[in-house]
Amino acid sequence: AALSAAGYELKTAARRITAFDKGETVLLCVCPIVVQGDVEGGVLLTGRPQDAAPDTETARAVNIAAAFLAKWMEE
Repeated sequence: AALSAAGYELKTAARRITAFDKGETVLLCVCPIVVQGDVEGGVLLTGRPQDAAPDTETARAVNIAAAFLAKWMEE
């Protein structure tokens, strides 16, 4: 597995996590927003159950968004 710029390991989940009660939306990619060692939130990429797993570039974009928000929240 590849490591992201922030050191998180990019993994493909064995199963999809339902984002809402009806199961029509699933989480395709999740990255925590870490500020001073605490998880303050997360960046979520949602999709339909039949959608393919995100590619490395998409997962990296989610990671970059989380890093940007973490940096912004620190200031």
